[in-house]
Amino acid sequence: MEIGCGAGNTMFPMLIESKNPKLFVYACDFSSTAVDVVKNNPEYDPKRGKAFVWDLAGDDIPPEVEPESMDVLVLIFVLSALHPDKWENAMNNLYKVWYLLHSMVKLIY
Repeated sequence: MEIGCGAGNTMFPMLIESKNPKLFVYACDFSSTAVDVVKNNPEYDPKRGKAFVWDLAGDDIPPEVEPESMDVLVLIFVLSALHPDKWENAMNNLYKVWYLLHSMVKLIY
């Protein structure tokens, strides 16, 4: 999941270079303009990825994503763009979607 996807500069190279035909990448951004850029890219294929608007620091995870379903989260220059008052919400939302973190916590406890 690419959070703060901008133009999809992580999503598209991953999909193009991947040898796994089942790879599916979620891409989200606070900006609807950025999401439109991703969706209008000739490489965008709804069978291999989904782009949508989401405020990471909002109250909950997006409806497009199931809880604890993401194996990898990519956030490049995202947290530094948030006001410190929003960091707790952002971290709570990351915790809700990241499968690996839940698996590690279950192993520890």
